[in-house]
Amino acid sequence: MIDLVLNSLKWLLATQTEENHFVPIGCNGWYEKDEPRARFDQQPVEANAMVEACVEAFNIIRDRVWFNNAVMCLNWFLGHNDLNMPLYDPKTGGCRDSHPVVSTI
Repeated sequence: MIDLVLNSLKWLLATQTEENHFVPIGCNGWYEKDEPRARFDQQPVEANAMVEACVEAFNIIRDRVWFNNAVMCLNWFLGHNDLNMPLYDPKTGGCRDSHPVVSTI
């Protein structure tokens, strides 16, 4: 069961990674089979879920590659995203999209 989950996570991560940067599938068109992936609107919930999934993979098998993948996904919040825009505000602890702060972490 662990192998199945890890293989699924590897596929999902590969599908959402370009040039060592996390690119979640946007909800403005999603990703239909044999169609282009939607680039926008990428959602913070997707990046957060991938951070958590990679951390759990690391916790289970202790393979450092999962730790590194978690950091890559976390960096999406810090500006390593398509817009090169930090979404996390360390002063307030808030997270935003390209609009004003919408929630706190």
